[in-house]
Amino acid sequence: MKAVCQFCSVTDDKTIAMKKIKLGFADVWFDDYRKSGTISYIINCLQTKYEIEFSNDPEFLFCSCFGTEAYLYDCCKIFITGENIIPDFNLYDYGIGFSNIHFDDRYLRFPLYALYVREFKLAQQKHLADYTTRDKFCAIVVSNMKNASSRRAEILDVLSDYRQVDSGGRYRNNVGGPVKNKIDFLKSYKFSVAFENTSFPGYITEKIIESWAAGTIPIYWGAPDIIEEFNPKAYINCTDRNLNDVLEEVKEIDQNEKLFLEMIRAPILYDEGRSYRSASYVHNDLLLGFFSNIFDRGVHKRIPAEGITVMFNNKKRKISRIENSLGGKIIKKIF
Repeated sequence: MKAVCQFCSVTDDKTIAMKKIKLGFADVWFDDYRKSGTISYIINCLQTKYEIEFSNDPEFLFCSCFGTEAYLYDCCKIFITGENIIPDFNLYDYGIGFSNIHFDDRYLRFPLYALYVREFKLAQQKHLADYTTRDKFCAIVVSNMKNASSRRAEILDVLSDYRQVDSGGRYRNNVGGPVKNKIDFLKSYKFSVAFENTSFPGYITEKIIESWAAGTIPIYWGAPDIIEEFNPKAYINCTDRNLNDVLEEVKEIDQNEKLFLEMIRAPILYDEGRSYRSASYVHNDLLLGFFSNIFDRGVHKRIPAEGITVMFNNKKRKISRIENSLGGKIIKKIF
């Protein structure tokens, strides 16, 4: 009989113990990784190959931008962020982020939306649903505008001059209070506003994915290279556009059922034989491959003594050491 356990794999009826990894956390946005969908997804992925031991004396440290505790550890540091921040490879051995940089095996571009597994799967299938019963115009769910671009407020003003936009978050709420479930709330609407906090190449979060998962047409603003990530026939792109022109496009689609159905039924990953960049994140092969390269080396460090050069948007750029520290967040410069 084949032996099976939580931390073992079986090959030819022989039990092979998984490699044990001592893992810790510092400067992260959660107090329990199980409360973070993104980190719990990564841990679950790793546990298919490794036995994870959470330790105060780790061999490998997951860290982010919410403090400076990581600098006290003398171990291999892996930077993970959902913010628009480029990892500083003078401070961290490895990094995962949004930016389209290439730095050998020390960096993996893995945008936040790829970690929203359930929503991503719903978004992939959204063009197969029935949308003939949508009777509400447009909605948004936003609560924190502290660090967000003013463009989000501007699009709400522009759209509201045409028809009411229902706001289900704490910001400009007009539906009787914050909604409990964003996707369930959006399901009655034809359009939804999916504006990033900032505009930067590669910085694409869960916002557009959640709009699709709810079966709406996203009105998107953010990454200028979004057209490389997803099929542009599946959303209204506001980036680098006059918002009055965006309104005219929204009005035309809203008033023409044929145009609405064409856009809502457009697949997000493929179009006429073309595969968009997001298709590479459908499976977790990239993520597991990146971590396997780290953990299979054994205990090690790769932080250089001096500054290093990376490829950023196909151009060589020097990444500095810490230029400034503000509120626990490391502010870095690329030059």
